[in-house]
Parts: sequence; structure tokens; C-alpha cells
Amino acid sequence: MNAVVPTAAPISEMDRAEMDAFLDNMRLILSVLGHKVLEPTGGHSRGQGEESLFYLKRSGANAMGKPGPEGFSVMKGTIAAKNTVPSIPEAALKKRRLLMDKGVIDPEFCFTQDWPFSSPSLAAAVVTGSSINGQTAWKDKDGVSLKQAEIQEET
Repeated sequence: MNAVVPTAAPISEMDRAEMDAFLDNMRLILSVLGHKVLEPTGGHSRGQGEESLFYLKRSGANAMGKPGPEGFSVMKGTIAAKNTVPSIPEAALKKRRLLMDKGVIDPEFCFTQDWPFSSPSLAAAVVTGSSINGQTAWKDKDGVSLKQAEIQEET
């Protein structure tokens, strides 16, 4: 008997980022109540150190991040774009405002600590202040995109 493997639903990267933002909010609320459900597990197998870092320079942003168990973490010292564009996804705009209110992004638009995001696209959108595909925007020191690196890892 052959096992049937379910496939992922065909939704856009930004719709997925909005769903991930909703799950982030639910995780926060549930953890405050003392429930450890919906916690991310697993992670990328890419090695530790310099080779696992990805960079994003665009729209005045100068960012560094890496994949991890939470999804994708933007590193302390990252400079986010000062302005946002009208087409920024609502989830990214809300997350950006929340991080500014919490002091994670300071008045100079600098990340004061490492911060996990549920997806590389949400991280990229918050950093650049625009709608952006994080799978292709984040690149390693050799210019290889996150998506390309993941494909190379699988082979």
C-alpha cells in the first residue's frame, strides 16, 4: 500500500507571512498564559558560524540574519529602512510597529537584539519596509539566496 504524502497549500509568500504573524501572536498570548503549544520545532540543518549568515541590503536597510528553529532571526545591529512603502503587508507593518514599541528596533532603526521571525519574508518586509520575497532577498556572503542554499542542502 502506497502512502499518500500531503502537499503544501498553494498560497502566496505574503499570505504565508500573514498566517505566520497570526501564529506568532497566538504563541505570545498562549505562552503568557503558561501554555507551551504551537512552539516551533526542528530547524535548518545548515552549519553554525559565518556560512549560515544571510545579508540584505536594500531601501536603506543593512541587515544580517540566519535561519533557525523559530524560522528566521534578524541579528542585533541590523539597520532597518527608515521609511515604509504603501504596499508593505499589514502584518509586516504591525510587527515593525510592535518591535519599535518594545525597543527591539530603536529610534535609529537599529535592532537592539537578535529577533526571531516566523518566516524570512516577514523578516525581510519588516527590515526593508516593503513587500519582498525573503527566500530570494536574503543572500549569503557568496550571493547565494536562502532558497538556493536550501535547494543545495537537499541535494
